[in-house]
Amino acid sequence: MDTTAKGNALERSFYQYLLDQKGNDDLVFGLYPAALCEIRHKPKDPSRETPRDIEFDVAIELRRDGATEPHLIVIFECKNYAGNVPEPEITDFSDKLTRIGRRRTKGVVVVSSKLQSGAQDLARSRGIGIAKFDENGLEMIAERRGGLMNDNQFIRNLVFQNHTRSKPLKFSALFDGSYFDSLQTLLTALNGDGVSPLSDSNASIPFVSDEILARQAHSLLSEIAYKSGPVDLEAICSALSIHVDWREEECQASC
Repeated sequence: MDTTAKGNALERSFYQYLLDQKGNDDLVFGLYPAALCEIRHKPKDPSRETPRDIEFDVAIELRRDGATEPHLIVIFECKNYAGNVPEPEITDFSDKLTRIGRRRTKGVVVVSSKLQSGAQDLARSRGIGIAKFDENGLEMIAERRGGLMNDNQFIRNLVFQNHTRSKPLKFSALFDGSYFDSLQTLLTALNGDGVSPLSDSNASIPFVSDEILARQAHSLLSEIAYKSGPVDLEAICSALSIHVDWREEECQASC
């Protein structure tokens, strides 16, 4: 399959993914009420610089109740690369967005792999969101906030090209001004046994907005086919590749 065919396959799959969310009355792209969204494939928007319209891959148009014109257009450009997406692809997408005007538009590049470091830096500086999408659906997002994307190191390591290995964040807690990287050390500290928390005094937990938390929770519940009632925590752990070890122990903690 050539590059164009691969890109078309990704955009069709992503377009159908958004349509399914709208059809199920879910939040489209995990953010937007389905009733207010119109999802378009291969939309064309007028250029401010040339007489020809500019074509994009997929777009979500949001309209307030009763409005004829969208108050926000989220434009997606799909890049299906076997390797890392290079910087010129982000440059081209950014230039296309500029030519139609950015007053009510938000650009998001959809990738199936990772971005080269130069592409990452350019997306950050130009306020372009990044979404990773594959056959399992939308896995993670790095989106702009006030012109900048969320500064989340864990997500960056998964989406952007990085030559260093990172440890997934399985557990973190803040107690009495100190951060802990395991439940055992936290409980020990709560019992007053003097075990030190994280050795790195500069360790911090990045801020994650309520929107992102809700979107991630919804994605995870969808992955385990949750319908209603109590959540199957064993299924959640299995989806996250977390080993569960059951033990009968009595724990006492005070703070």
